[in-house]
Amino acid sequence: MPICKTSITPAESRILAGLCDGHTNRAIAHHLVLSARTVESHVSNLLAKTGCQNRTQLVLWSLSLQSQQEAAQNHLEASESDKLQHNNHAGLAQR
Repeated sequence: MPICKTSITPAESRILAGLCDGHTNRAIAHHLVLSARTVESHVSNLLAKTGCQNRTQLVLWSLSLQSQQEAAQNHLEASESDKLQHNNHAGLAQR
């Protein structure tokens, strides 16, 4: 899976969300009140930043990144839960 070389701007993130929803450049432009050419520019920038070859790869890259972020969040939450349980058991053992 390609790696993003630089951070994605908020505008690019909104365009990427539209791509992930399956919308055309024209539909994304209409929804975000942009010109189709502006959307094309953002898509080109996203392709360059991620190393993806086409829109499909870009969507797959985004979904993979989203999945990795969710897994990291779940791991963090589980780790915090384990710490709380450990602290609760330690507190009970001291009584």
